[in-house]
Amino acid sequence: MVSRIHISRQALLHNAKTIAAWVKPAKLMAVVKSNAYGHGASQVVSVLEQSDAVDWYGVIALSEALHLRSQGVTRPVLVLGYVAAEADQLSDAIQHHISLTVYNPADLAKLAHLAEQLQIKVHVHLKVETGLNRLGFSFQALPEILPLLQHPWVNVEGVSSHFASVEEQDMEHTNQQLKRFQQAIDWLAEHGIHPQEKHIASSAGACLLPQARYTMVRVGIALYGQYPSLANQASLHGQFQLQPILTWQAPVLHVKPVAVGEVVGYGCTYTVTQPTSIAVVGAGYADGVNRLLSNTGRMLLNGQTCPIIGRVSMNSCTLDVTHLSQPPQVGEFATLLGTQGGQTISAMEVADQLDTISYEVLTRLNWVIHRQVI
Repeated sequence: MVSRIHISRQALLHNAKTIAAWVKPAKLMAVVKSNAYGHGASQVVSVLEQSDAVDWYGVIALSEALHLRSQGVTRPVLVLGYVAAEADQLSDAIQHHISLTVYNPADLAKLAHLAEQLQIKVHVHLKVETGLNRLGFSFQALPEILPLLQHPWVNVEGVSSHFASVEEQDMEHTNQQLKRFQQAIDWLAEHGIHPQEKHIASSAGACLLPQARYTMVRVGIALYGQYPSLANQASLHGQFQLQPILTWQAPVLHVKPVAVGEVVGYGCTYTVTQPTSIAVVGAGYADGVNRLLSNTGRMLLNGQTCPIIGRVSMNSCTLDVTHLSQPPQVGEFATLLGTQGGQTISAMEVADQLDTISYEVLTRLNWVIHRQVI
């Protein structure tokens, strides 16, 4: 890969400190799953380890959690996703005091048995279903698993759930979920189970709903300087500002003129109608440039917008640079996401153009692109 990603240390630390202060006294879990939402988990965690704003890390897989431990991370780590698929690593997880999310009886029983064998308590976070209808124990299922929750080698360290529509500000459904979550917490307390951590809010809930913060919030997209949605951003009324931490750039590989009547790119989807200068840039759909940006997207060169013309290829795109007062040089970097010369291309802008969300735009950045903290 010839493109590159820069991660701003200052912006990441600013976001962590800002969010931690906003949600206080709730703890802040930094969600670094899926390669830190495309930003680079190793790079992000190396910066956050320098800050006292973060209390927990959240990952999606056991392998991610064990990697953090191998990097010397000692703060609590919660695996938010399915753990049974990595059964061979469960013993390592328990021995490294990694907390595990449970949402079905079979996995909980397996963990209880393994913990007893190891003579080491397993720390679990009980996920309850409140209205997303994805993962979680229903309220009606709690009596069935009570003996497992009371197992001497099981520590019910946390109870959690997840909102379905807080990004869309559907408060009716969100409030119903909060009611169901509290009902589960109350039931556990009535049966002698008092989880230390209670968490349901991700970025949107953490920012907008004080009543949803409980003892901890799980923040992913906001930590990286992205608002969960434009509606969420507007609702904050500028009370705090997040700073995008990522800049994605790719080099100019070739510059040349193209005559009138010639076509550019696969499928001959763009025909030149006036003498045109083009720049071939070294990033394509294998890197994370969505092919739907063919003939519609843009990049920044010399601080100016340059439209993508022709189809996005696997490893390159073509820009119209005819209007630039200074022709770009081979090796000069175009900006795909971030700011150059006072202009900005945001993940939210690209997401709107693609009728998707910024989460998808960012997590689709190829993992092998070199990421550097600056």
